[in-house]
Amino acid sequence: MELARGKGAKKVIPLNVSVPSHSPLMKPASQKLSEVLDNITFSNLKIPLITNVDSVMVNDSGDIKDALVRQLTNPVKWDDSMQILIKEGYNTFIEVGPGRVLTGLQKRIARELQTTAELFNVEDAESLEKTIEGLRNQ
Repeated sequence: MELARGKGAKKVIPLNVSVPSHSPLMKPASQKLSEVLDNITFSNLKIPLITNVDSVMVNDSGDIKDALVRQLTNPVKWDDSMQILIKEGYNTFIEVGPGRVLTGLQKRIARELQTTAELFNVEDAESLEKTIEGLRNQ
């Protein structure tokens, strides 16, 4: 944090995370993930996947494996990835996992793009039921 301030950062916030995701410090984990993925057969996708590391749509199984490995050690392009989905006409987003960090980011992205987005979060049985009900009511 001191280094960031010294380099001119206007705001520095400590993150409550258990691993240094999306940084070069994850290199050993990315190498291990690569080895594991080499032993898994992926098929090409029928529905494209947006890679957060490149912010592009991919269908090829090799591109998917490569992006998964690189995502561990490189910054993700979340805003760009979500803007692609909005431009493609998607307006319903479901965050799966604890917390609402991505949902909060998506609210800001939708506001910047002047779009209306339906945002849901699933982190337990209760929020899953609430999400299912919300999707039924769309």
